Amino acid sequence: MEEFRRITVNDLLNKNSCMFGDSQEQRRTLRALVFDALHGGGEDLFIVFDKDGDIYEEFGDQLYLVDWRSTESVAPDCLAPVFKHDEFGRDIPSLISRLAEIFCVTKADKGSNDQFWTTSSKRLAAQHIYYAALMAREDYRVSSKGHNCLLSFARQTTELTMAMGSAAEGDSSGLLLGYEHRLQQAMEDDGAFWHRRLFEGTLARGSSVSSSSNTQRCILQSYESNASAFLAALRVLERNGADIADRSGNFDLEEFITGYTEKRILCVGNSGNGDADRGSASLLLLGAAAAAAGLGAKVNVLASDPGYWNILHPFERIQGLFPGVLNALLACTDLEYVARDSAVSKEDAVAAIEGKTELTFWHITPDVALEGLFASRGSVQNRYYELSQLFGGILVRDDRRGGLEYLTRGEPPVSEKKCVKRPFSAIKKKRAPLWYALPPARTEMNSPQSDIEVIADGGQAKVWKDAS
Repeated sequence: MEEFRRITVNDLLNKNSCMFGDSQEQRRTLRALVFDALHGGGEDLFIVFDKDGDIYEEFGDQLYLVDWRSTESVAPDCLAPVFKHDEFGRDIPSLISRLAEIFCVTKADKGSNDQFWTTSSKRLAAQHIYYAALMAREDYRVSSKGHNCLLSFARQTTELTMAMGSAAEGDSSGLLLGYEHRLQQAMEDDGAFWHRRLFEGTLARGSSVSSSSNTQRCILQSYESNASAFLAALRVLERNGADIADRSGNFDLEEFITGYTEKRILCVGNSGNGDADRGSASLLLLGAAAAAAGLGAKVNVLASDPGYWNILHPFERIQGLFPGVLNALLACTDLEYVARDSAVSKEDAVAAIEGKTELTFWHITPDVALEGLFASRGSVQNRYYELSQLFGGILVRDDRRGGLEYLTRGEPPVSEKKCVKRPFSAIKKKRAPLWYALPPARTEMNSPQSDIEVIADGGQAKVWKDAS
């Protein structure tokens, strides 16, 4: 077999790339690239999306984990870099509509009725995000150092979502939460005005017919459906974020990007909640891009299973917000899922992904559709092997201009030490019983119907009728 050059992370820098072929081979290539990033001597920074947990299990002691669920997770503040950004930090309104485009994903309208719900949903998303962002920024301004803007934003958003549900049912009482009064008095903007506009605008008077509570309810449901991943992520952050931040401290993305932190790879793990994972992935990409843009740096993204993380849409939007700061390798280990989810053929799914990237890496595969696509690349003289013949860790770099380069992966040594994620809930303090605590002694009570024994055993009560 001919000697081929070994693939390194340098093949990925300053370009957006994608991978196709056997899923296990792609994951082995990702593992080799992470090993090279850790031991190659470079100073480039990486964010790795690790759905199956293989990367963290192998290299966890050399990575920062983000899953908002485990004791090992850090708590990155994804909004602070946005508030500090020279352009968007000073002019929140110019950012809001773009954030709504990222987090409120709608399907193509099929008629005027769909267009009404889509437009109303996006308007509500923009007003919702605007108000929560204003409150979170003011909370950040008046708070002490170490305050996490993202957690404040999550709290504002989740509580406002519940309040909007009450407003859609016709109950507008108590919309202004108690802790907001202090912040609104300190805000330069009229926070109460924006609060009224949020609920009296799209939700209450979005059109001539939206005075109907049923229409209001449908607008809210449309928004919650289109922004389900975003809202699910914020609910998880609101529930677990403060505990994780208290345990690990706030993770500063700017310090990570400037190299002041100990490690250079951020590993995004699977939390078990698919919607929340997709929303938190978009938030992390937004924060990393804003931090990198503010510092004139770049961040490289290695993403397996892009269909699971649903990062194609937000990645493209975020690159439009902050051009030239994010580079991505999309390892399409779930190509069938992407094609099925988009209701297109594999060929069309590949074309859509390649349309967002500049390089393609091909792996061994028996898939006829991918074989046909590869056969159309380059000349016959350039193709030493077809895809079904790429044994022994060989892959092909395709520049899409007729140039095919055969590479070898190389297998890094297998670590004997495996890192395991521990759910944060397992180490939380035990909460007080919901009703009452039984005394630690055995007691007997008489009832008119029968004798009943109640035995207190570590808080677990057992009750049964006496056999006599």
